[in-house]
Amino acid sequence: MVFGVFRDGHARTRGGVLIAIFFCLLFGDLYVRGKSAFVRPMPPRVTMAGSSLSQASILDRTGILNTPHEDTKLEFAHGESGATMLARLGFALPLLFTATLLSFVLYWGALLFPPFAVFFICAFISYGWFKGILYSFSALFIGIPLSHLYKTADWKQLGNDNKKKSPLLERTLGVSEEDGKALGMAHPNSESMKDDYDTIDGMSKGKLKMDVPMWTSKFDNEEKKTLTDKFNDLTHVVIVPTYREPLNVLRKTLNTLVVQTCAKEKVIVVVATEKSDKEAVSKVETLIEEYSKNLLGLFYTVHEKSSSAETDGKSSNVAWCVRCVQHTMLEKWNYVPEQILVTVCDADTYFDEQFCDCLSYTHAQNMEPYNCMYQSAENEFPNVWMVPTLVRVKAVVDSINMLGMLSSKYAVPYPYVCYSQSLRTIMDVKGWDVDVVPDDFHHFIKCFFKKGGHFRLVPIFMLTGNNAQEHTNWFSAMRSRYRRAKRDAWGAIDLSYILSQWYQKRKILDKYHAFMLFVDVIEHHISWSSYFLTVMLGGMMSAWLNPELETYPFGIGIRAMALISFGPILFATWAYIVCDFYVRMFLVQDRKYFEANSAPLWWQITSQVQWMLMPLADFIFAAVAALDAQLHMAIWPKMSGYRVSKTVDRSNLEYKIAQRHIMPNGTWRNEPFFNDANINSNLGGSNMKSSSSSGLYHAIESDGSDARSERERNHGRGL
Repeated sequence: MVFGVFRDGHARTRGGVLIAIFFCLLFGDLYVRGKSAFVRPMPPRVTMAGSSLSQASILDRTGILNTPHEDTKLEFAHGESGATMLARLGFALPLLFTATLLSFVLYWGALLFPPFAVFFICAFISYGWFKGILYSFSALFIGIPLSHLYKTADWKQLGNDNKKKSPLLERTLGVSEEDGKALGMAHPNSESMKDDYDTIDGMSKGKLKMDVPMWTSKFDNEEKKTLTDKFNDLTHVVIVPTYREPLNVLRKTLNTLVVQTCAKEKVIVVVATEKSDKEAVSKVETLIEEYSKNLLGLFYTVHEKSSSAETDGKSSNVAWCVRCVQHTMLEKWNYVPEQILVTVCDADTYFDEQFCDCLSYTHAQNMEPYNCMYQSAENEFPNVWMVPTLVRVKAVVDSINMLGMLSSKYAVPYPYVCYSQSLRTIMDVKGWDVDVVPDDFHHFIKCFFKKGGHFRLVPIFMLTGNNAQEHTNWFSAMRSRYRRAKRDAWGAIDLSYILSQWYQKRKILDKYHAFMLFVDVIEHHISWSSYFLTVMLGGMMSAWLNPELETYPFGIGIRAMALISFGPILFATWAYIVCDFYVRMFLVQDRKYFEANSAPLWWQITSQVQWMLMPLADFIFAAVAALDAQLHMAIWPKMSGYRVSKTVDRSNLEYKIAQRHIMPNGTWRNEPFFNDANINSNLGGSNMKSSSSSGLYHAIESDGSDARSERERNHGRGL
């Protein structure tokens, strides 16, 4: 009948039939797609072969990643069937070392070898203040100037101009035998390479003969050789593991990522969730709705344990996420592994707006980019005045120590919280192990052995913030900080892993570097757990056990000598205080979500008496927590009941900022950052209190009352 109409009917009739068929097809398609198709029509999928992610539709650049790469599988540090009996004995090594050390200074050393016991105790005290002076003064005279330089540099301009002088240190990238001298020019394969390097005295000729790292992009089939080519070709994948984190915490992290100077062109965010977190998917969908237009891509993964040997925590979550990212980026989007830099962070990580460009520039200059890991200067200054005094003083010391370790050539830094490396490196080492707790520390050790001992950490002097343990009350905040200290101390279990890897790869391994790694791990974990007890108890109690010690050395007495040896630590304390004030006043004062100067100046000055509590903070969050972890891993080495540090839920708070900032919809304004309800309703902030001109964030309750007035009143009580 229809064909009859087309053959014999009038043109108007034929046109009506065509229109009817069109609308039937249209509404049929909408019916199949569901109601959402009426709100947001589904654009056609982009064919991926030979095209980049930036050319795809917004729907193709968001969503779930649930397919791991076919060449990947679960990786276990101690075997899928669990640790062997020999490995279980190795798990007790940290406790054995600590018990031997403490019993020596407290009992049998004092009774059997009095002179040596006195010498050891004094040497151990001196070791402590030497490390304190080394880290604090390295941070003060090297780290802070470099942080200033990194903050003020225009990394995008540097990456696009081979002739610009590089702010990087030669020892950072290892291209010169001479430490402490800035690179003259940017890249060894620029057109004027010979002239560039002739200006640098003491350049290692062997380094000039190294093959310059390069890759061929599948997008344009061109080799990426020069600094500019590589800088502009690199793409960043930022993995944000989360477990029951409040939505506003994730928003704050993404707010610092969407303002990256290359966010829309180079930054892909992947939120790694756990299946046991029932609200995670809805939170991520909200984030996709708010932030996807300001990023190159915004995806999420859902991790579910597939083996009884998997350990709950960040490492197993990241392992699954990276396997899915590897499949999507390489198989679907036609990237090559060398093009992708993967950054793993926490859910409350606040980046400098030039972090990604700085990372690209550092990686593009690196002559050994696949034998390293990149570490920014982690700190806990964002909420340092909102935590208990004991937590605050420990946070300040840890932050300055991190900057000092990255700055000093005599220190051995390890990755912590937020670290980056090439996807090529991740594929070489087969990703993260899923049966470990400390993902950063263990992954570095795994890379070290997979690369035959030729692996190192490259510092990036960008200040990256994370919240110190904050809670609704004093006791809960202290408990949360203790749990985190115990998780950090769990890294001592890797002593067994190091010994096993050392034995398995003994024929190909650089034995000297492997031995130094073992010594460094012992120093990091054993001295951390035993220093307070060795100094405070060993120096005092040993004399009670053996009064003869009061005649050593030179008749001074062990207790007096212990107090004398503590003198130089006061010198280091002043350096910590200066670093603390300088970083807060001049380096992070204008950073998003850094409330480092929210306390009144009079309180910031008078509160420096907090340093008298440092021994107590060290005792609780170092000695006790480490001994707890070591005892736990010796008896039952699986950290069951893994708990993340709970983040204060501020979902009913609105953050007001005096300076300009970007909103989730991409607009720049001088107005408060609203929650999702206010964004959707576009209320505009008429019900908000006026902001002060201090440039700080103020938390305001939705009913208009000041949420932090009670906390400000608690400053005087050290809460």
